Amino acid sequence: MYVVTGFPRSGTSMMMRCLQFAGITPVVNPEREAVMAKRNEGDYPANPYGFFEVKETDVLRVGFLEGIADGSAIKMLPTSLPFIPARSALVIWMRRDPNEIRRSYELTFPKESFDKKFPEWPRTHDVQLKVIPPLLNDRRSIHLVEMQYRDVIADPVRALSALPIDARKAAAAVDASLYRNRAA
Repeated sequence: MYVVTGFPRSGTSMMMRCLQFAGITPVVNPEREAVMAKRNEGDYPANPYGFFEVKETDVLRVGFLEGIADGSAIKMLPTSLPFIPARSALVIWMRRDPNEIRRSYELTFPKESFDKKFPEWPRTHDVQLKVIPPLLNDRRSIHLVEMQYRDVIADPVRALSALPIDARKAAAAVDASLYRNRAA
């Protein structure tokens, strides 16, 4: 099982698309995808190729993760990672500059207050990066790979070669024109 994680707006949807191009089946909730697709309407299409999401309540439901077929990919919030069942899993943690995350989030969700959603930013981001990976590293069935969003954009084949997939096929999914919120 492939698990893609990271803070919202860190490149998780891009990574899910890369895995799909490499032949890995994404697990997606059509209802959630339809709701999120509305974020692509208007002047700022956030993820024009899709969000590749499931409902977080599904992820936390007993038996849901166990039912995901080997060779499939699912996108999960970092806080849900400890719920990965005892099975072989490759966790791809997308990393991105916190300032870029914030700017992208504000453009994607203009009616939501970033400061209310993440009152301790960027500490919220930093704490997750400090606390959750060691929990995963203690689980022998989980292999954690951290990937920088900017590296995947800059040289997709090279960056994606760190994964057990066809990096050339996966790299075809990367659309560098969507890197619109670069840190100074």
